[in-house]
Formats: sequence, structure tokens, C-alpha cells
Amino acid sequence: MPIPRERQKLDWGGLEWSSNMPSMPHPELTWEDIVETRQEDVGFSPSESEKATLALAHLRSVLGEDVMALSELLLRFLTNRAPWTYRWLVWLSDSLNRLAPAVGYEKVVKKLRHRKEFVEALSVIEVAERMHAAGLTVGFERMVEVRGHRKLPDLKLEHQTTGTIFYCEVSVSFSPNKHVDASRSFDRVHCSCFLQGGSSLSYAGMMQPPTADEEVDELIELIRSEITEIKSGGSFREITVPGSLTLALAPAKEAHLVAAWANARGRCVGSFGIDLGPVDEGARLKAKIERKVQQLPEGLPNVLVIPAQGLFLTVADPLSLVPIVTDIIAPYREVAVLVISGTATVAPSHPTITAGNHLFATSERDGQKHQYLVVHNASCCVEIPATTLNKIRAAFSL
Repeated sequence: MPIPRERQKLDWGGLEWSSNMPSMPHPELTWEDIVETRQEDVGFSPSESEKATLALAHLRSVLGEDVMALSELLLRFLTNRAPWTYRWLVWLSDSLNRLAPAVGYEKVVKKLRHRKEFVEALSVIEVAERMHAAGLTVGFERMVEVRGHRKLPDLKLEHQTTGTIFYCEVSVSFSPNKHVDASRSFDRVHCSCFLQGGSSLSYAGMMQPPTADEEVDELIELIRSEITEIKSGGSFREITVPGSLTLALAPAKEAHLVAAWANARGRCVGSFGIDLGPVDEGARLKAKIERKVQQLPEGLPNVLVIPAQGLFLTVADPLSLVPIVTDIIAPYREVAVLVISGTATVAPSHPTITAGNHLFATSERDGQKHQYLVVHNASCCVEIPATTLNKIRAAFSL
């Protein structure tokens, strides 16, 4: 089944990592600064604060004393004081503790410390710790021969109950370069206007990529002005700037009006996105699969995990992607399971939904909202044992 070429829309929380992410200033930042700043936060129980403090101490021992040598993205996590980041710190520390005995662990830790390899290492850890928690034995970058060449797949996995051994490749999704500036503009508008909105504001909307910083400034000024009027007793309003912005705002007591407006446009209350233009999501997925299967040995029921946020945004029901994705993965007989991942922008009615051997699941295991579509490839050259498939399905349901 073909995937229609649609305009890509990214919502806050659903942005893919970019190799050209804008830098954030952290002059002379130290671990002491990070710990002291977080200890000033209120609203957390003593046990939660203690867990975060212990997690930071452990991460410091793993990542090294020189904070400024770490990845820009990692610094964002460490210095962000949003409540979910406390849960993320504890999750990462716990994951590293549990994975420390794994063969090849030092390789992935070395990448965590490296500015340019952090995102890749984090993506692998996110999958590895789920597989480990589901009861599979994990090893990192174990050498294997693939079509006469030595390869190092991201993970070697073993289900000891069945004796099944297989490998897993984890893709990192980077935004196309033309989308980087748009993502920066989106970040500015969202952070300036909606992060501090509080529970008294109901909103939904979509922006187009501005062409200049001045346009971003104007949008921010306009939205802030309208929000101020709402908080001063104003009522529901729709704001339209042709070619730039479509937005609905209302006080919380009129959230039903925003909901009606959003539903009529395929949006939801509390969502604010950016339309990045036409993207062939099917072609992107195929290209990623084509690259990653080169790392996987034949004759085993291997797994691919590939971010595909844009693919989720092309449909209302994630399970409707199953026939599309099964058609895409069918020619790759060295893959038994394809997992496509993304950031959940709307909470589903149930955290897991099954359709035959396929599964859709959402998870907030690390404090962030994830969604996974686990697709079984019936064309794989080796039949994966049902109990092993269930372990994989369970891993992405945690």
C-alpha cells in the first residue's frame, strides 16, 4: 500500500534530532552548578530529590568531570528543570547500572561521553534497557560476519529460554537540513508563548515556517498579546495570519470550544505544531531500512528499530500503518521484527493495542512520551519463536 506524500507536521516533543541543533550557552558549567540548581527546586518529595541527587552522582562518575566536553543535547537534559527531566535522570542512571555487566558496555559509555556520538548511544541504550528489562540478554557491538564482511550491529540479543540469538540495529533520525531553521523558529515560539501558559489557558494551533527572525518576533508578540487578553478575562478567539499561523485560544473554562475547533482540523487541545512541507515518509523509511540491514547477518530473526515520527503523523489510527509497513519490510528477509518509533502527541485510549502479531504501544518509561509500532515480518527467512516475539513486544510496552 502506498503512503501518500503529505506535508510533514512536527508537534512540540516530536522533533527529531538534528545534526545542526542550535547551541545553548553553558559558560564554565560544572556538576556542582547542576546539582545546586536542582536542589533549589521545590515541589518534589524528599525521596524524589534524593533519587535525582544519587542519579546525578552516578552519571558524574560515568560521564566524567568535564561537563563542557559533553554533548549539547545531554547538557539540555542536565540543565532543564522541568519535572520530567528528574525522571529521565533516574531512568538513565538506572539503565546504565543494569546494563553495566553487559559485554561491550564500555563501548556505548564511551560514545555517551562523545559530543558527536551521544545521540546514537542514547538511542541504543533506550532499546537495550527495554530488551534487558523484558528478560533478554544484551551485548553491545559484537562482531559478526555479514556477506563476507565484518560488521558490528548495535546489539546482540539472546532469549535464553529458547536459545534464540539475534541482532538489533537502532537508527537515529536526523531532520533534513532544510527543516533545522524551521525547528529553531518553532522552539522559540513554543517556549516563549506556551511553556508558561499554565492550566488557565487552552490552545491548539499550527504555524508555517517563518522566513526571517523578524517574522518570528512578530508572531511571538502577537500570541503573547492575545494570551494576556485571555488571562485578563477574554474569551475564545481564533487567530489567523495567512501563510504563518492558525491558532485557537481560550480560558480553561472554554476548553470545549478549543476542542471543537481542534477536532475539526485534525488537531487536539494543547497541541501546537509546525508544517514543514511535503515529505515522502514511505521513501524515508525504505531508505533507512536499506542502510541498516547491511549490518545484520542472514539466517537469524533480527530486529530493526527506526524512528519515523512523520509516518505516525500521516494517519489517525497507528494500526492503519501495519499493512503499509509490512509491505515495506517484506523484501528484507533478514528482519523478523521492525519497530517504528516516535513521540506520542496524543494519549491513546489504551497504552497497548494488538492486531495479530503486531502491536502499538505508548510509554513514558523515561519521563518522555514514546510510541512504538511493532510489526512482525512474516517473510523473514527464519521463524521467530512466539515466546521470543512476545518478549520483544513486551520490551516496547514497558
